Amino acid sequence: AAGARAALVAAASHHAPEAREARAYGLAALQNLSSEEAESMWQDEGGARLAVLQAALLTDDADVKARACATLVMHSFARVPANRSAMWQDSGARAAALMAASASGSIELEVRESGLLVLCHLASEAAIAEKIWKDIEARSAIVKGAQLIEPHNLRNRLIALRAVQELASVAALRADIWCDEGARAAVLAAAAATNSSRLRESAYRILLACSSDKDNKELMWADEATRAMMCSGVQCDGAAYRRVRICAAGSLQNLTSAPRLKNLVWADVEV
Repeated sequence: AAGARAALVAAASHHAPEAREARAYGLAALQNLSSEEAESMWQDEGGARLAVLQAALLTDDADVKARACATLVMHSFARVPANRSAMWQDSGARAAALMAASASGSIELEVRESGLLVLCHLASEAAIAEKIWKDIEARSAIVKGAQLIEPHNLRNRLIALRAVQELASVAALRADIWCDEGARAAVLAAAAATNSSRLRESAYRILLACSSDKDNKELMWADEATRAMMCSGVQCDGAAYRRVRICAAGSLQNLTSAPRLKNLVWADVEV
């Protein structure tokens, strides 16, 4: 007789329309187990991994519950550092993550959140960060997520911005990130946000990272909005904005290391 593991994988692997409910329950069970067994599940290539990736790629609205569970399992997979490079290299996992992170339907909010969380975790892996940023679909999903402004999308916006923050921790990407119009606009909008101190902190961390790149310094100073955001960030009040103040001051300090900006920075006395 099949054990519980085999039974759950079989349930999660059902394809027939009449088996949707059983499939959803099987995937929900794998989701529960993935908090402790993510690495083992990922290694189960023809079993649990296959069932999860196939479910994550479902497109029928009737399968949204199964898809949500599957993408939550993928999030658990991505939380394991040992899985990250392999997940990006696996065409099925990459396609599922990108599809989830790009979801825009009102019933797919949770799916998009999980997809963005997967990309955020993968972006923290230095070995694949450049590949993620240079992948057009991945970059688009992250930047569009960071541009979300609706209140119900606040969490997804924060996750996407943190993915940009992870990518900006890679020195080789800082110039490209700042030169990307969409990413830059998303960062500046988040830096000015009044509904989330965490959103602002993430944005200022990106400003700090990007301002350390020699090719960005003069560009950042020349941009009035960026310059104003750095100056205003230093003056933020309250304990919740301590990191914002630090990052803003650090960004200005980075710019003062550029020889051609020294006089300009000192001469900027407008209040």
